Amino acid sequence: MSMKNKTILLVGGTGFIGNELGEKLVQAGYSLHVLSRRDKTDLYLSFPAHIFYWDESQAIPPEALKNVTTIINLAGESIAAGRWTEAKKKRILSSRLSVCKAIDSALSSMENPPLLIQASAVGFYGDQAQNQVDEESPAGEGFLAETCVQWEKATLKMKGAQRKVILRIGMVLGTTGGALPELIDIYALGVGAVLGSGNQYMSWIHIDDLCRFIIYAAENQEISGVYNMTAPQAVTNRDFHRAMSQHFFTVPKIKVPSLVLKTFLGKKSELLLIGQKVIPKRTQESGFTFQYLDIDKAMSSLLGAEKFRNCLILHKKQWLPIDIKTTWEFFSSEKNLEKITPPWLNFKVLRVKNAEKEDAKTLSEGSEIDYALKVHGLPMKWRSKIVNFTPEKSFRDLQLKGPYKVWDHTHNFRSLGGGTLIEDIVRYRLPFGVAGNIGLPLVKKDVGNIFQFRRETILGLLGK
Repeated sequence: MSMKNKTILLVGGTGFIGNELGEKLVQAGYSLHVLSRRDKTDLYLSFPAHIFYWDESQAIPPEALKNVTTIINLAGESIAAGRWTEAKKKRILSSRLSVCKAIDSALSSMENPPLLIQASAVGFYGDQAQNQVDEESPAGEGFLAETCVQWEKATLKMKGAQRKVILRIGMVLGTTGGALPELIDIYALGVGAVLGSGNQYMSWIHIDDLCRFIIYAAENQEISGVYNMTAPQAVTNRDFHRAMSQHFFTVPKIKVPSLVLKTFLGKKSELLLIGQKVIPKRTQESGFTFQYLDIDKAMSSLLGAEKFRNCLILHKKQWLPIDIKTTWEFFSSEKNLEKITPPWLNFKVLRVKNAEKEDAKTLSEGSEIDYALKVHGLPMKWRSKIVNFTPEKSFRDLQLKGPYKVWDHTHNFRSLGGGTLIEDIVRYRLPFGVAGNIGLPLVKKDVGNIFQFRRETILGLLGK
């Protein structure tokens, strides 16, 4: 039975995976309820949803459960942020178990049993060195394995779900969040490296494949039990480094010894040093087809062509409750560029020139724009050119003159859920090669602040 046009409760919907999944669920015809502890959650969502503010120590609001046919739980404190102190490890486990407890209580109150899709992780298998494991393999040892075992036990004990799907998720690759943007920063600085021996296996999955399987599970009644969310071809850390190095200027044989990682990261070094060659046996047997089978194809889809080598990537999405025509008119008007730029940049549009008119007021294919601005008090000039201009769909803003070696900003617009999804993909690189990238941390912070201001301003101007 198709579950399209039904309502899904998305727990943990404001993070990397939640945003990508929510967008694709709405595109597939679902309505979404989102539980969140954040203020201004609508600022961070890339899809329309009914938002319910909630503390996991409390019961899930009855309104959030109304008409819900599926619950997808992605919630849990990040295992990657901060050192693994005893307090941190306690929070990692308790954040998962408390959400499971709240969902268990909610299930018992629901008149119609929903489908439950529950996140877990390949950490379940512990350190397997060179051994291959699949969904039938036993749990391993260590903190991650123990956490996943308790997480899954709490899910299996729940009553009231029509069926349960547990996803053991590997390293998720995407440019809007997760580990890859942090790795891009490291490799752009020229210090990407093989970690430890480099022989440890890494089990990964492209964000698109993960989201596609979750929708596949929601729409196929025979999907039940545990599924590994990893690409069929796990890679060693050394091969992962090689795949990344094809897109960055790196020293191919640089290595970071295990002792160094253990010294600086403590127990968290387990994330980088243990090996897990995880095979998605049941996932493939279910009839699901992966789009990204090998790491090189996945990296090329995410990091782009050769001309973007060694570029940092800023990839942001924002949903607005207005139609695409109004959105497009706003962004293609020269007068609005200054409105969405932070005042501390002292940004001024000096001239917009296109093929038809010297002083144009709207952008078109081939438009050239001259700006004046200040960066940390330093005045500078910038000229950009608009290319690939497709009305109500997209355009690219390329720097012709300015402070960057590369500045390539793609603006995409797409109708979604009665509103418009705005997508910004910026690829940028400083001059002077790897040496010039010494200033990247400051530049990245500045670019992030600029787009945060832009996001908040757009929501204020168009979203309310």
